[in-house]
Amino acid sequence: MKTLNRALNGFMAALFLILAALQHSSNNPVGWMALFIAIAVPCALAVQGHLVWTVAAISAAAGLLWIAGLAAGGALPAEPTPEALAALVGTLWVASLAVVAFRARSEAAFAYTNRERTPAWR
Repeated sequence: MKTLNRALNGFMAALFLILAALQHSSNNPVGWMALFIAIAVPCALAVQGHLVWTVAAISAAAGLLWIAGLAAGGALPAEPTPEALAALVGTLWVASLAVVAFRARSEAAFAYTNRERTPAWR
């Protein structure tokens, strides 16, 4: 399962880096590139096994704010664009990474605080 997670995160990181590179002809290339790179970073960290839940949570929050800003500003057409759909999928993926990383951190902290304590004189 660990290998599958790393492979999926590697695929998502590569996909969003490619999407960032393809945004040069977009109407707002810097914003879309920044968003796609912000989504790729937690995926790449998860591949290496160094994901901190706060990095993923900040990236997911940035994606949600970007999408909400586009929707509120009327920049999203009635039919969603491929960029918006990719941003939504990436944001949900990174949000799930944040939840998994937070739960793993919480379980590790719980196991550490509830371990059996051996007396210091042994």
